[in-house]
Parts: sequence; structure tokens; C-alpha cells
Amino acid sequence: VLIHHFSIGSRASRTAYALPGRMVLVYHNITPPEYFVGVHNELVKLCFRGRRELAAYIERSDLALGDSEYNRQELEALGFRRTDVLPVVPDFSHLDGSQGQLQLASDLDDGWVNVMFVGRVIPNKKFETVIRAFHVYRTRHNPRSRLLLVGSYSGFERYLSMLQGLIATLGTPDVHFLGYVSNEDLAALYDVADLFLCASAHEGFCVPIIEAF
Repeated sequence: VLIHHFSIGSRASRTAYALPGRMVLVYHNITPPEYFVGVHNELVKLCFRGRRELAAYIERSDLALGDSEYNRQELEALGFRRTDVLPVVPDFSHLDGSQGQLQLASDLDDGWVNVMFVGRVIPNKKFETVIRAFHVYRTRHNPRSRLLLVGSYSGFERYLSMLQGLIATLGTPDVHFLGYVSNEDLAALYDVADLFLCASAHEGFCVPIIEAF
């Protein structure tokens, strides 16, 4: 039995399809390609191919599993006959301690309200909506607040530039793009955050929300 974790269009996916034996397909969802138009043209093509290739696995798979009920329903709607949920079970050991990062926590634990979002800086996660919401909160309710945006923006520098332009247009200070951080830094940031704010328009399964809990 081949357990195939299906992803965006790739040679690996087509190779897996051709292998002999029974197949269990595990689907983590593919971001609809329209989110990347004008931001990352290569990813538009890969996501489009992935969603197109997925339909070919309807007859190839003995069982199709989504890692959330949302993903399972998408498989069912496509025509997969046997579907079920194989839940994501996050491992929180990387958040167990923040030794050595006390300075980071101390710098941000200063009486200001820390609003935070964690995720790759990509369009479907709607960073612009998070920024606009923070702008309203800071302007109308609490100027002693900051927005901490944690996540890699590698490959999406164009989107990052658009977000920085929005911040400049709004005239909102104290918005911090922290990029990729270590597990120790992430644990420290969760410790000092007052609010986790997510406005994502598409998630197969949003692990940072569970981490924030």
C-alpha cells in the first residue's frame, strides 16, 4: 500500500500515480491558484496543475483522507467514493520553553497590547485584512499597541512590498514583519501576545490557531 501525501502539481505526483499497488491518498488541500495571480506566477501554474491532477486520483485511490473535515468534503465533492478524516495532531514540543529568549519577551512585555499573526506571508492569508483591522484598533482604541507578523516571506517579496505600501498609505506605525523565527523565539512571542488575529481566506488546517490556544 502506497500512502501518498498529495500536494501541488509535480513530477513526484505523476510518479506516485504510476507506481503499482493500492493507494491511500492524504490531502492537505491546495490553495486556489487565483490567490497568487500577479504575485507569484509560477505558483499559479503549480497550484492549477495540482488541482487538475487531483481529479485523476479518483479512480487510482482506494481511500482518500483529508486532514480536516473541510478537506474531506472537498474530496467528496470531487467524486472520491471512500473518504475520511486523518486529523492533524500538532506536536507542541517546540513550544515547551523559551530559555535564552528572555530579552525578546522582555522587550515586548512593556504594557503595550501585542497583536500577533503567525503564517507564511502569502496572499490567501490576507495580511492586508489583519493590517487594516489593527489600524482601526490602534487609531480608535489604543495607540499603545503593536502588530507582530511572524512568518517567512521568501519568494513573496512582491506581496510584502504591497503590504508595506498599504502600511505607508494608512500611516500606521508599529507594524513589525519579523520573518522566520526560531522555535524559541516563537514560544516567547506567543507568551507576550495578547491577541492572535487570523483573517485567512483559505486554510486546509491552520496549525498556528491551535498553537495559540
